[in-house]
Amino acid sequence: MPLDDLTAVCGVSRLLADVSGPETPPGTALLIDAALASGARIAALHPRPTYTDAPGREPNRRNLVIQYAAHAHLDDVEAVQAWLVPEHGC
Repeated sequence: MPLDDLTAVCGVSRLLADVSGPETPPGTALLIDAALASGARIAALHPRPTYTDAPGREPNRRNLVIQYAAHAHLDDVEAVQAWLVPEHGC
């Protein structure tokens, strides 16, 4: 992951991360952590949830950063559009 990506994410007010797949890339988790530490609101996009082989597990949330750091877990374009609308004029 380029240092420019990490620097840029530290200045955002919102971060939308596509976390599709059976595992989320470590770089995505790092960007989520950096944005959260900077005070950003985080949304995890799950357009294609993938289930693990372990019984009782949530779709694609094996990474605890995504499980607990995201303020929203979105699954379609409409949910993303609604989340991107600024709250209270911010």
